[in-house]
Amino acid sequence: MRKFNYRLHSLEDFRKERLRTAQKELRKIRDEFKSEKETLGLLTNQREDYRARLKDKSHAFLELNELNWYKEYLHLLEEKIKEKKQDLKRLRQNLIQLKKLTKKREKEKKTLEKNRLAKFTQFLAELRKEEQKELDEVSRALSHKSF
Repeated sequence: MRKFNYRLHSLEDFRKERLRTAQKELRKIRDEFKSEKETLGLLTNQREDYRARLKDKSHAFLELNELNWYKEYLHLLEEKIKEKKQDLKRLRQNLIQLKKLTKKREKEKKTLEKNRLAKFTQFLAELRKEEQKELDEVSRALSHKSF
């Protein structure tokens, strides 16, 4: 009995591996995006906290160096927040590109799977034809022997 030999098997394996790699990278970028978003939230909360502290202390007597420290720290927080927003924007663009790439690779995988299934169905049909032909030959040979 013949064995099904799919010629595009290695290509199918290659495409599956590329899909797994893209999915892994997508998960990694999503995790990084989530982490950066959380960090941005913490920095924003910290900024608001220090603004409130500065406002509360502005009613009381503050030394000049303490006032400068608060202002410098708030400026530093603003810079960090700006950087995190830029990082989030870059990660968002990477996410969009990776989602598109992953969808493309999923389509390629499905196309190859459909092709393999069609080839296998065709193989089964040919195998049935061959088996039927052999059965017909056997029955003809037996019918000739009986005469």
